[in-house]
Amino acid sequence: MTQFIDIIERAVHSVQAVAGLTVTWRRGADSVILTATRGTTNWKVANEYGVFNRIEKSSDFLVDGQLLKVAGTVVEPEQGDLIEYTIRGETHIYRATEFNEEPVYSRHGDTDDVFIHTTLYGGL
Repeated sequence: MTQFIDIIERAVHSVQAVAGLTVTWRRGADSVILTATRGTTNWKVANEYGVFNRIEKSSDFLVDGQLLKVAGTVVEPEQGDLIEYTIRGETHIYRATEFNEEPVYSRHGDTDDVFIHTTLYGGL
């Protein structure tokens, strides 16, 4: 890694240490407890004619992608994965969601960190 990427990765982990949420990532029966930083992305969404006619917002969770494991193997996030966290006794459930046929995640530079794009699925 370059020195710049190392600095970015240290900054991300510092933010997670101070402002991170403890979340549970789930795929089927597998689950992993992670520290995540919340964010959002605005997506232009097209209608059936290909015209961008509305904006949708995803709730994003920045996590260390090397910790996403199924049966001990690191996996990429995919449609339908769930992220749960509890705040003030209320459990919030978010579902990994594609927008405009883009993957449900994006990488944070050349690091192992990934943004998992989600929509509210349950809770509240």
